Order: sequence, then C-alpha cells, then structure tokens
Amino acid sequence: MAFANIYNIEPLDLVVPAHIDRAMKILGALVLFRCQSPETAENLMAVMNEAYTLTLVKDKQGDADA
Repeated sequence: MAFANIYNIEPLDLVVPAHIDRAMKILGALVLFRCQSPETAENLMAVMNEAYTLTLVKDKQGDADA
C-alpha cells in the first residue's frame, strides 16, 4: 500500500503521475490518495481519468456486509 497526501495548492498534473510512478516500483502496489478537500479529490479523479485507465474493484467481503 502506498499513501500519497494531496494538498489543494499542488499541481495535480505533475504530482499525481509522480506518486503513481513511484508506487509502481512496488510489486502489487495500491495507491491511496488522501486529499485535503473534496474539490481536490474531484480534481484528482479528473486528472487520473484523463491520464490512466481506471478500474474499480469491489471487495467480495463487502457483498456479505450489504
């Protein structure tokens, strides 16, 4: 698991790829982005959607909890 703190003032088009590239050096890495605000989280998703192919994964244990 790789953690990345994303702050409102950061240029997401530069910061996001840097965090992802660093994490991809770890076999089977998952990147968890912690954003300073909901707006930053929304902008982060827009940047990621433009630059990467995103896949949503649902935890099978979550099915039992529903």
